Amino acid sequence: MQTYRRRMLAKRNILNDLLHPSVKKLAKDTEIHRADNVRIMQENVSLIKEINDLRKELKIARTQVHDLEAAMGLHRKNNTGEAAATLAGVATQTKNAMLEKDLEECNKVIDLQKVKIAQLTDQMTILEEGVFSRPPSVGRLPPMVST
Repeated sequence: MQTYRRRMLAKRNILNDLLHPSVKKLAKDTEIHRADNVRIMQENVSLIKEINDLRKELKIARTQVHDLEAAMGLHRKNNTGEAAATLAGVATQTKNAMLEKDLEECNKVIDLQKVKIAQLTDQMTILEEGVFSRPPSVGRLPPMVST
């Protein structure tokens, strides 16, 4: 009976030794999974907050547009078209600041490139004059005498 008991205890110890690394790995994986879930939940919270802020901004912008349209008289029943004409005039006369800035930058780049082209053209002219102004070679050079 005691041999049987010893064998069973030995088998139990072997199985525990085999099971221990798996339990450790499971605990580690569970902790990693939990940390990932916490991180994802925090990202979701921040994204939801950002979405709500954007919704508030959109609502405010729509309210401002509506108020401006009401001030211009676009929502009146007896609108004669003057407000629509005024709105169209404002839309065509108002220049987009970003487009103006981009156009300004492009013009600066074009001016700089024109200056560089002029400099390179002058340089090329000078080099061409130097090539053609050199006197032609006359005859052969005297032989080299080795002493």
